[in-house]
Amino acid sequence: MEKTLALMALLDPARIEQVLYFSTESILDRHNQLLPEAAELGSDYIKTKAACFQQLKGLAIAPKITALFPTLVFGGDDTKPRSHLTGGLGDVTRWISLIRFFAVDASFHFVHGYDVGQVVFQLVEHPPQDDALGTSGDVRKLVLGSDAVTANQMIDQLSDYFGKRVYFKIPITPALVEFFIYVFRIQVGPWDRFCIDYRHFIHGNPVSPRNFGLTTHGETIADILKLSGVPPHRV
Repeated sequence: MEKTLALMALLDPARIEQVLYFSTESILDRHNQLLPEAAELGSDYIKTKAACFQQLKGLAIAPKITALFPTLVFGGDDTKPRSHLTGGLGDVTRWISLIRFFAVDASFHFVHGYDVGQVVFQLVEHPPQDDALGTSGDVRKLVLGSDAVTANQMIDQLSDYFGKRVYFKIPITPALVEFFIYVFRIQVGPWDRFCIDYRHFIHGNPVSPRNFGLTTHGETIADILKLSGVPPHRV
């Protein structure tokens, strides 16, 4: 963090057209403001990201900074490195026969790495001016992701993709979550506890290639699975 801020401090606002700074959407609340719990309860990585972003506002270069906040990132295949989430898709698909019968009160955004690249290319070629993308403040904030989807929508889409019918659903209530944590002796840290309670990691005005008149590469869960090389009806 110190070196990032030191580098930013050396930049001349009169000569620099734009700075693209990558952070993480975990530090933002539902109104795209800094989430206090991220700085207080987050992992070392999240705390550092929160602290760094907070200090960007005090730099002379701040009005030229476009801060990018990717949401859940998928991407990669047999010829390219897979993201952490894509690498874990195999575990999800193996359990879909069971997962499809549970209902979870949560929501989120996701984005494919290719779409992150498309947005970055557009920002490099056409730097946004003032509030061109509905942002505000000294540092422009762009959350990169799809429209928000619920966990239940994701489960239904996965079930449909793999040809699994859903006959009923059992709600995963907070009490049931606590039961699983107790029975399986799962260690839950302060940030984990906050995420369990917060559940809806959604944001205003998410940005995707559609904002630039382009085609979004991974707009649905089915798109993500296909792009990740996961064939339908495999499980």
